[in-house]
Amino acid sequence: MNKEANQANKGSVESDRFRPFGFLTVIVRMIDDIGQGHFLRPKDRRRLVIVNRMISLFALCMIIRQVLLLTLDAGGILQDLAGISLLGFCLLVLLLNASGRFFWAKILIAYGPPPLMTGWLLYIYGHDPADTWMTITGFMMICLILFGKREKGIMLGALVNGMACMFALALLPRFFSLPSKSEVSEGLQFMVDWFFSPVIFCFLSGVAWMIYRDSLKAEARADQLLLNILPKSIAERLKEGEDYIADRFSGVSIIFVDVANFTNMSSRLEPNEVVRILDSVFRRFDAVSETYGAEKIKTIGDGYMAATGVPKTDPEHARNAARTALAFRRCAEESARELGLELGIRVGIHCGPVVAGVIGTKKFIYDMWGDTVNVASRMESHSQVGKIQVSGTFRDELGDDFEFSEPREIEIKGKGPMETCFLLREKAND
Repeated sequence: MNKEANQANKGSVESDRFRPFGFLTVIVRMIDDIGQGHFLRPKDRRRLVIVNRMISLFALCMIIRQVLLLTLDAGGILQDLAGISLLGFCLLVLLLNASGRFFWAKILIAYGPPPLMTGWLLYIYGHDPADTWMTITGFMMICLILFGKREKGIMLGALVNGMACMFALALLPRFFSLPSKSEVSEGLQFMVDWFFSPVIFCFLSGVAWMIYRDSLKAEARADQLLLNILPKSIAERLKEGEDYIADRFSGVSIIFVDVANFTNMSSRLEPNEVVRILDSVFRRFDAVSETYGAEKIKTIGDGYMAATGVPKTDPEHARNAARTALAFRRCAEESARELGLELGIRVGIHCGPVVAGVIGTKKFIYDMWGDTVNVASRMESHSQVGKIQVSGTFRDELGDDFEFSEPREIEIKGKGPMETCFLLREKAND
């Protein structure tokens, strides 16, 4: 499979070469792939791509600088040595990445360029003729996204290192008369005005964009994870800083579903088969809930709980709950045929007032409480395989658009005798 993937990747690279500017895509892809063959966490893989790109961009700037120095006859042996040392730094970072030593490459980026550039500038000119503090700021910004929470000390040290170098460039020439080994010629001044400033601006803009894009991706991933466990409106309230979320709803329909005899079945199946079966059923339930406006509350083993009328009130909560339950039954039948198993579900529905809110700070959930929830659970546990048992209250709330079985009376723990019936189908529109 890896061989096929490599061949497909090679084919895409070959096709990119013949597109407009396709060679740039190929080069960028090659740069991104440096060091990716080693085991890294997803976050570090993204950071590795950022490092590879920014160091390659910096090396390109150094090469262009050297070409301009030669063209304008504005350099000398010291300027050449400075450029070579910076190019060597870039090459060393890429070699560390390629050999799987990404951590040491990050350390080199964090602590290497600021003192290297500061030392050369003060040694050659005695001051900073090219606003190098802006480039140092760029490397400091890179440090903000290179190091994780466990590496805060390293990141803080890198920021202090960059600040110290910027202060040295700004203050040392003011208070000390540093000897100059080379004068700033007209050609060099031209480079400073028309090359270094635009390049530094582009470098900083690129770093800022990468930081912004990385933060957007991180926020989007966090939002998606939050939406996977909480309703959207509740997730928004949590993000806005609400500490305690609890609401009372006067009209909510609660649906409980249980896969009948699944516990006994699971004892005879392999673990991956157990998960595959439940996943097949519950994925369909999730799609149905989204279609009919039901909110999935939670799964408990082979049980599934959903509700309509929360977290936003819905005058059609009973009708939507009935349609959801009927669709659940069809989904279970489809999964049974697809998997070749005798799967059946019991469903129970009741409606009434509930209190809903978020509990916990770790692995928190949106849950609901009240007598309505308890009765709905009893409707399911006293139901029959392949049937949807509803309370008399829910039947009356639903109206005449659905067909029911004859009413029956059952004993409900804590409630005594209750009238219930089975929901059969929705009546066809005339």
